[in-house]
Amino acid sequence: MKAKRWKRTAHSEIEIGFRMYTDQVTLTIHKEACIHGTICETVCPEDAIYVYRDGDHLEIDIREDLCSFCEACMHFCPVPCIEVTWDGDLKQLLLQEHALLPFPEKLTINTDICPEKCRDNAKGAVRWCRKERKTIENPSLECPKHCTECIDHCHREALAKEEETTQLKDSHLCLRCAYCEEACPHGAMEVHPVFRGTIHLDDTKCPEACNLCIDTCPVEAIHRDGSHVYIEDTYCVLCGACAKICDRNAIEIRREQITAIEGEAAALWDTCVESLKRVVTSEG
Repeated sequence: MKAKRWKRTAHSEIEIGFRMYTDQVTLTIHKEACIHGTICETVCPEDAIYVYRDGDHLEIDIREDLCSFCEACMHFCPVPCIEVTWDGDLKQLLLQEHALLPFPEKLTINTDICPEKCRDNAKGAVRWCRKERKTIENPSLECPKHCTECIDHCHREALAKEEETTQLKDSHLCLRCAYCEEACPHGAMEVHPVFRGTIHLDDTKCPEACNLCIDTCPVEAIHRDGSHVYIEDTYCVLCGACAKICDRNAIEIRREQITAIEGEAAALWDTCVESLKRVVTSEG
């Protein structure tokens, strides 16, 4: 029996799949969650998935006739916005069989370092704050020890206070960008990036009115100051979205290290890593 393949495209997602007898394998791309980086197309061994420029924004698509449903795009996707399922259950065969190496957790939060706020006052009461040297009515909001710097600086709104403890409320939103780590005055946040390397932007090639890379960057790491465009590489996650949208050959990305939990892996892992380490340049 020949496998039956299909593709369905909607506003919010793209779905491809095939059915063989009673089994069904499906790959779904959640377009609204996609950051349009180039990681997925870089690691795809069949060149089935790709990100392309459509006017002044990026889109993602996949060829159902080429996809082998190997899970590589899902595994490396930093969001993730890609799901491969087998009869409705998440397909992680390559990870379970150690063909692909797992990545470290995105973020470690040492809540023991975070200062505890003062207790609430009784209704109508005030308290003298020794640090601020003034009376305060609501320590929950006014106490200088009530720190929310990590939450306030997270550009993806991935962090939240739950019972006065900072937690990663949605790991899919976190891109390992280090805003929270840099903002924390207590050293309680530690981000574990997967990709390390360099990014170079030659702003002499940037037209004065062009903000394509600035608007595309999912972590808001690219800025304009008059005619000068620059990247805060501390926060750059090397996703490749800026290079894909740029049409002036102004951006070059080098992923020099891919961090994963050590172990033995299949040849596919080495192929993916080798592809990721190739220099990425924007088109001219």
